[in-house]
Amino acid sequence: MEQIKKNTAPHYKASLEPLFKDKEVKAFLAQFKVFLKKHIDSFSCLSFGGHRQLRKAIEYSLFSKGKYFRPLLVLATAHLIKIKAPLILPWAIAIEMIHAASLIHDDLPCMDNSDQRRGKASCHRQFGEDMALLAGDCLWIEAFHLIHIHTKKNKYKMKWLFLLCQAAGFQGLMGGQALDLRPPLKPNESYYKKMHFMKTGALIAACIEGVLAMRDKSTEKTKKLKAAGPLIGRAFQISDDLQDKSEKTSSNFSCTLGRKIAHHQLNTLSNRATQLIDFAPSSSLLKKLITFNQQRVLIEN
Repeated sequence: MEQIKKNTAPHYKASLEPLFKDKEVKAFLAQFKVFLKKHIDSFSCLSFGGHRQLRKAIEYSLFSKGKYFRPLLVLATAHLIKIKAPLILPWAIAIEMIHAASLIHDDLPCMDNSDQRRGKASCHRQFGEDMALLAGDCLWIEAFHLIHIHTKKNKYKMKWLFLLCQAAGFQGLMGGQALDLRPPLKPNESYYKKMHFMKTGALIAACIEGVLAMRDKSTEKTKKLKAAGPLIGRAFQISDDLQDKSEKTSSNFSCTLGRKIAHHQLNTLSNRATQLIDFAPSSSLLKKLITFNQQRVLIEN
């Protein structure tokens, strides 16, 4: 196993800020936030003290300064197969709700026990463990509720609900979190491949598959996009592991198998995904997202 130098901090060299200046991206994120706020404002029953605290905890987690990588992945896929952005807003928001819920629960003392998230106090530190648990639970349910009420007449509604169940449940995020919490005594590359896909890759792959579900026919292009989803998802988790500043005894991919191996895997997965989706000029936004993830950390060889 490769020895990691102590006090070696990762070197960040990529940012999504340039993408946020793109007119289409700016317009989409503006619509995204308005749509999301409108849905939360529909919680008209939240009038008592406990209700207000629950709503604040939800908004605190949803509107914190995140990368919006998953909603942008939905947009990039829609752009590539020529689906108008407003049509995929419910799917993008449902995905982000599931993601936000997972982060709230992931930070709890019984999970990763993290006091910080995105540069500020984690939800349970700000509102208490009880309210954080409820906020996460509420977001899980509201993701399905949102799809139900905003896709009543759409034939892909059941496909979206199925994909969300698959990505978030036992075969996806929750099952992956269980693998992460109870790793084997000697985790190997096969374990990490499985855990990475379930914990992170499944939801990221669903970002793409949800958009593809809006097309009736499967084509060679849509097959390539579907195949790229799990690769992007696994690459995203490896990139996260490479940024982990915890001690070298940490049981993540880069600490266990070595940073060089992790970096090689990140590049391999990212390059394979790029090759799959590089079939039209309209793939530029999707390629930029893959490159951003690939270059979030510069590894010193």
